[in-house]
Amino acid sequence: GNARVLEFLDTDSIGYYTGYDVNEHLISLAKERYKHLTNTDFVHADLDSSYINFVDDSNIVYIDSVLTMLENPYNTLKKLSANCSHIFVNRTIFYKEEEKTKNKWEGMEEESVLWKFSSENMKAFAANNGLEFLPGTEHTFILSRED
Repeated sequence: GNARVLEFLDTDSIGYYTGYDVNEHLISLAKERYKHLTNTDFVHADLDSSYINFVDDSNIVYIDSVLTMLENPYNTLKKLSANCSHIFVNRTIFYKEEEKTKNKWEGMEEESVLWKFSSENMKAFAANNGLEFLPGTEHTFILSRED
């Protein structure tokens, strides 16, 4: 997105921050807003794509508002968890039943995927992939692997 998470981080103490978003406009906003920082990069990319390999040296991956928009979210989470120890997911609501539908997101011209996740399915995914499911608020959770 527009990298608003950087407002809450001590940018002098992080090694490097790379932000990815499918919305090119939001990437442009982030680049302009944080052009003064030398330890950041912002890339227009789709997490379902080959850019998933970006986390090779990452400790934490923060996913904000995008998990529900991925074509294959569990596949993406599996790839991410193979290369990092903690995945913090924000703004993902759990429902009783899991389903995949379509939605037209603000600022996008075409309909996109909309996943409604169930906490039971996410817990099962975590257990099957050697991860711990740590629920936060009703809209956040962490998948964690202790190495």
